[in-house]
Amino acid sequence: MCGELEDDKQLDEEAVARLLYIARGCGVTQETLAVRSSAPLTGDSGRPAYMSELFRRVLSAAISDLQAIPEGHRAETIANQAIVLARLAGFLAAQTPGEDMTRPLIEAMLDGQDEPRRIFKHMRDHDHGHSHDDDHDHGHGHHHHH
Repeated sequence: MCGELEDDKQLDEEAVARLLYIARGCGVTQETLAVRSSAPLTGDSGRPAYMSELFRRVLSAAISDLQAIPEGHRAETIANQAIVLARLAGFLAAQTPGEDMTRPLIEAMLDGQDEPRRIFKHMRDHDHGHSHDDDHDHGHGHHHHH
């Protein structure tokens, strides 16, 4: 049991070291990192909240960038952002040793593609005072295994 924990810890450290090494090749340096003052995730129970918060941070950054884009180029920028984030998802998934992340990535992307419709419907129903149905979702909308 103790040996398994040590192996998991070593795999974890190797995956992070590899990610940091490769990220340097993409221009990520210690100076470009936004260093957090505390750990964003300390255990499995906090994982859903962390994932939702990370989603909001990345979405906020994308919208912030979008607001600086001149009118007439924003829709194209949204498409570019989607491609970059898909690329980043693949890049990060490639850092998980021994796990095939293809299915979870595709499921998350398909769920994310449907999420704006669900959120819009939920918001519209609340704005117009319509009753709740069993189809709405107050979470982050992901129904796949994390």
